[in-house]
Amino acid sequence: MRRKRVWSTPSEPFDQGNEGACVGFGWAGELSATPHRHPNTNATARTIYALARQRDRAMGNNWPEGASVLAGAKTCLEEKLITAYHWAFGIDDVIDALIVKGPVVLGLPWYEGMYETDNKGLVDVSGPFVGGHCIVAVGYWPNHPDFGEVVKWRNSWGLSYGIDGDGYIKTSDLAILLGKQGEACIPTDSRIVARPEAAR
Repeated sequence: MRRKRVWSTPSEPFDQGNEGACVGFGWAGELSATPHRHPNTNATARTIYALARQRDRAMGNNWPEGASVLAGAKTCLEEKLITAYHWAFGIDDVIDALIVKGPVVLGLPWYEGMYETDNKGLVDVSGPFVGGHCIVAVGYWPNHPDFGEVVKWRNSWGLSYGIDGDGYIKTSDLAILLGKQGEACIPTDSRIVARPEAAR
């Protein structure tokens, strides 16, 4: 049976406000958690986002706002915040990475019911489709006492989201989202080298 694993995160979650900068905040959240522990801030997250936007435009993605998880990964690699990354190709890969390697950056289809959690922090994947969102998975429970098998994630909407910025999603629901063109990226061999502001 798989074991529980939860990676520690800063006490204060990031807050992207109304800006569609979730890719920058997702990657900053990934790198601020153990085992990486980069000293990231909201400003760092916005820098990653801005650089990812530039990279997306160079790849022909001219969205009015937002960025791709891939552009975020390439930005972190270019800025020497990570030394490699690879993709998870389903829920089993995500769980195995969470147990062994560290947090996982998720790019997921987002539904209206996911904007808030219930009073214990559980996400309800319901309602109309509203777009995409980048969020970082930081833990796995094979048998959570309230929810069963779940992944814990940290959002970038401040303390008001879920339980102090964190939520839980059933692995069965996450598997469905990953199957709907969701993606999961895992940085490897990450070292504390530099913050983006200092790396350019």
